[in-house]
Amino acid sequence: MFGEGCWEHTVILFTHDDGLKEQSIEEFLQAGSQDLQQLVEKSGSRYHVLNIKDRAHGTQVSELLDQVEDMVAGNRERFYSSQTYQEAEDQVREMEGKIQRERGERKQREERYLRERLEKELQDSLIKIEGVIQEHEGDIRTLSERTSELERQVKEERDEEKKRELERELKRESDRREEMERKLERCREKRENERREMEERHRQEIEEMMENYEGEARVEAERNLMKIVLPELQRNIMISQTKMQREFSRQMEEKNRQMEEKNRQMEEKNREMEEKDRVIVERDGEIEGLIEKLWEMCK
Repeated sequence: MFGEGCWEHTVILFTHDDGLKEQSIEEFLQAGSQDLQQLVEKSGSRYHVLNIKDRAHGTQVSELLDQVEDMVAGNRERFYSSQTYQEAEDQVREMEGKIQRERGERKQREERYLRERLEKELQDSLIKIEGVIQEHEGDIRTLSERTSELERQVKEERDEEKKRELERELKRESDRREEMERKLERCREKRENERREMEERHRQEIEEMMENYEGEARVEAERNLMKIVLPELQRNIMISQTKMQREFSRQMEEKNRQMEEKNRQMEEKNREMEEKDRVIVERDGEIEGLIEKLWEMCK
């Protein structure tokens, strides 16, 4: 159906349900029929084994797709142009295009929603911190005005006792202002750290979403490829199995024929041996008769 050129674009898929057990695929092929070995040879020894009972067979499918991609890359300048193959390829491309468009639209919607949510969280956090900063700045302005007033009073005061009291109060207010300035600096650092952390979380969530979409796209592509490729592969496998069964039946018939021929030859040899034994017995009888006659004559 595909012509001889299809073998350059063929990977043979062997499926089993733990039937190989301790036997390797190489041992299975060596013990297989000549038709099966020729089939593998025609495909350039490109084959893959898939255990259909293994629930976690995603890795097996991924390895199969990697092998197919390597084969396609190797045939980049020699595309196979069979009409049937082209129709299947067009079908896959059309299906993948539709899925990619739908996934792209959904990805844009979710990415937009994610960005808006993260930006809102960042804005809410920054607004809260900004309120604390403004409050501290107001306190600092009040303390600055208070210390300026105290400095003026200290300069003008002539009473030493009151002057010392004003200086002590000025020291307390200056310390409070320095503490408020340190708090203000910590709030500004916290605001910057919050912004960086939110941006980093934003970036990570976007990357995770992109990875999830890429993973979903690969799984969907694998599923669509298997929907189209597996039926044809299974048909080829059934043909190969039928050929193998016919070859096995032919070999068994040949062995049965050989056994029947050997049995016939053995029966013929047995008859010949029986005939020889009969002749020997007859001759022994004749000899015994002659000996008896000789004895009688001697008497």
